[in-house]
Amino acid sequence: EGFILSKNDFLVAMTEQGPGLLGAAALIPESDFFLHNQRIGLVHQYSKNASKKFLFYLFNSRSFRLNIGATSSGTKIRHTSPDRIQDVKLPIPPLPEQKAIAAVLSSLDDKIELLREQNETLEALAQTLFKRWFVDFNFPDENGQPYKDSGGKMIPSELGEIPEGWSVDAAGDNVVISGGGTPSTKESRYWDGGIPWTSPKDLSERPQPFLFETNKNLTKEGLDKITSGLKPVGSLLLSSRAPIGYLAFTEFPVAVNQGYIVFEPQSALSPRFMYLWLKCFMPRVINAANGSTFLEISKSAFREIELIVPSNTILECFSVSVDPVFERLRSNLRQIQTLTTLRDVLLPKLMKGEIRIKTDEL
Repeated sequence: EGFILSKNDFLVAMTEQGPGLLGAAALIPESDFFLHNQRIGLVHQYSKNASKKFLFYLFNSRSFRLNIGATSSGTKIRHTSPDRIQDVKLPIPPLPEQKAIAAVLSSLDDKIELLREQNETLEALAQTLFKRWFVDFNFPDENGQPYKDSGGKMIPSELGEIPEGWSVDAAGDNVVISGGGTPSTKESRYWDGGIPWTSPKDLSERPQPFLFETNKNLTKEGLDKITSGLKPVGSLLLSSRAPIGYLAFTEFPVAVNQGYIVFEPQSALSPRFMYLWLKCFMPRVINAANGSTFLEISKSAFREIELIVPSNTILECFSVSVDPVFERLRSNLRQIQTLTTLRDVLLPKLMKGEIRIKTDEL
């Protein structure tokens, strides 16, 4: 029982088990059940002249994290201890200003969290709609009634009964897919230009349905070295190995590496339809993969996967229903990006006193 954590318990990471993790702070949320691991420090019994929320943001500031990092030891994995963290000296403003700083930063975090929760709801809504229409076959008929429940005609197919007018085809007959490549990493003249280039690492670090930035960029000379060129805005990226399954839409023309299958916008089945299809049927994709070191789904293997193809009328109606959901998702993610940048800019300036808050005007 001594290791059960409560709501708002204040924790700090004492081992760098991931890049930049050492010294990171977190507060326990009100839901779920958490136990205290031995490499996590529980911060408690701090001065009455210190605000917990302020300390939380202070611990997450770069300067304080560097100070904690300076107390660490270890060669392969850096680690520190409670005593070493307690010895770190920190400048703090008066308690009213601490609370004011925490209130400003908390308001940004609260808005970010609200937008994330909205996006979870929007994703669930889109996936529920897809399943209802294309798995349960209860899309609206010409009278606005659920097709299957109202006795719509079903016909046999290789994948079971499907609505009349639909078909079962190979994926390659309905989607335009392509791949990518990587110019030599030993040639510096190919890299650090102005042309975005993405690998699945970008999606693993920022798991979200839209790609807003990449870690690496090519020069024109580097782009010329790969035959796949730039993928258009609105393409869907699927990581095809190690692991299979990361998904994101491109927000700008981008070059991709060989770890992707790209679904291009001119397909009969739109990238947004394929995004939801992949979310629903990813096990079928993984079953079509092969490889000894790690599983990989090739473009040729994906093209052979059979899927149910709805009528054009139903596809158009579905786009009308689901496109606003994706647009709201994108808008929320843009806001999250803006608010996160604002918070990350304000945090060090507030902690160093470069920006002061008039507490009587808060």
